[in-house]
Amino acid sequence: MAGRLGVELLDTLVNSELLVVERSQDAISDPVLGAGRIQRYTLTSAGKRRLADLGVVLDPSSRRPLTRYCLDWSEQRAHLGGALGAALLTRLIELGWLTRCDRRIIKVSNAGRDGLAAEFGIILGP
Repeated sequence: MAGRLGVELLDTLVNSELLVVERSQDAISDPVLGAGRIQRYTLTSAGKRRLADLGVVLDPSSRRPLTRYCLDWSEQRAHLGGALGAALLTRLIELGWLTRCDRRIIKVSNAGRDGLAAEFGIILGP
């Protein structure tokens, strides 16, 4: 999930200490991603519980990394990539909070606006 919502979700997960940002000392900064190559997101125990309570299902057998730094080109900030980002998107669609309009566009429902505000403190404009 990218765009403004994806960026705000990542910020919320980090600010709520559901994800911890760690810096790898041996990685080299990428000229395109900048510091992204040296940032690693780790899901905390509290994060696992909170997302499980929301119904986010993580597939432990997935070959996809759980979390991955991903630069959102429209916002010029990081959004959450990897299996966690995909699982969170899937769950928000299941809840009826989001709808896919096409491959790259999602629409937030009224229930989604309320749910995102209540669950994550994210207030979206009209």
